[in-house]
Amino acid sequence: MTALAEPAPRAVGWGLVAASALLVGPLEVAVVIDADARDGESRDLVDVAFASNSPGTVVAWGIGRDDDQALLRDRSMIGGQATAYVCRGFVCDAPVTGVTELAALVRARTASS
Repeated sequence: MTALAEPAPRAVGWGLVAASALLVGPLEVAVVIDADARDGESRDLVDVAFASNSPGTVVAWGIGRDDDQALLRDRSMIGGQATAYVCRGFVCDAPVTGVTELAALVRARTASS
């Protein structure tokens, strides 16, 4: 890689992004929100999901359960709070409701980090 860095820095950069995607795999993030609450904590979770630095991350957000979006189908909020599910190949980690927890899972920086 170092031999290519000087003559083709852009190619090396994109090569590293592709290698990272192969190692980590693309993330699928589903954020389930209340139909009546599309701001505050709900919006914060969506913003953190979009801030993921993992290449190829896909983000879907909505009310869940019977949603037409495959990532949201059969997912629900926990304890009446907006809830995020971080998945790979539709296999998900335990759902989280906090911005800090989600940021750790998607490797995103938050205003407090």
